[in-house]
Amino acid sequence: MKRLLAFLAALLSGAPGLGQGPNPQPPIYGVHYKFEKMVAERVVDDARDKGKIRLVSLVYRPVQNDRQDVVVVLHGSTGGMAIAPEEPNLGPGPSLWFLLQRGFTVVIPMRRGRGESSGHYIEECPYQAGQCSLAEYRQLTAAGLADALASTEAVIDQVVIPRLKPRSGRILLWGSSRGGVLALHYAATHPKVVRGVVAVSPGWLSMVEKWPAEENRLRLALQEGLFRSAGLAYRGPALLVYADRDAFYPESLTRELFKAFEQAGGRGQYLQVRDHPLANGHVPPVDLWQPQVEQFLQLLPE
Repeated sequence: MKRLLAFLAALLSGAPGLGQGPNPQPPIYGVHYKFEKMVAERVVDDARDKGKIRLVSLVYRPVQNDRQDVVVVLHGSTGGMAIAPEEPNLGPGPSLWFLLQRGFTVVIPMRRGRGESSGHYIEECPYQAGQCSLAEYRQLTAAGLADALASTEAVIDQVVIPRLKPRSGRILLWGSSRGGVLALHYAATHPKVVRGVVAVSPGWLSMVEKWPAEENRLRLALQEGLFRSAGLAYRGPALLVYADRDAFYPESLTRELFKAFEQAGGRGQYLQVRDHPLANGHVPPVDLWQPQVEQFLQLLPE
């Protein structure tokens, strides 16, 4: 009873961290920040949706040391619907803390059908539930990437550039897994808007031993094409980060992807994070490669 009364007294007195809004004391991510949700719209006309859909972005703005630099953080896949597309996705916590501390405004767009964004999610089919084949899943790549790109363009055109007003009108892209490929392709399509790309474990389709050898061959060839087309059009700074023991992208194959990007003209750096404690090195937290990304950010053009 004494513990319960003490808890209620603390709650009613406004004790730090209890019942507060987006600026808890002490700050969760090490800085004071403002949080809000911003909405963009797309008009869609396909087999799944017709008319306007809403695209909800999570926006974090530092109160102190606001540099008016904006980073757009692009999320990954659901792993073949291993999680429901509508589940909340707050983005990578360690990366959010890292970026806010350095004065970046962080925008995390939820693409069509993900999180609170409306419409149907068409990037993937429910392979994990046995409702589609590996081939059917792979065949969604072109349409899925095009749809993801359209959602990203809508958010940047309607929310990031006009409302958040990044310095010089240019942004940093930070993509994880599938979001890393999307970041490279947005940069290739809009090179004048992008200051640089940080792609963490970038890949659109996993390549693992449990898939048949022919399926992995097709996935590698398809993704080499994605990296090649990005390298042909985007010549700005890019940091591609992978890690040992990645359960979805072995180093031997990610080096092939990077080679396709570089041989097409991409100016990227390849980083393989080693000697880490993670059981699965997919999307390694930024503290494992902080010196390299600090150097990358310092060299970005204005």
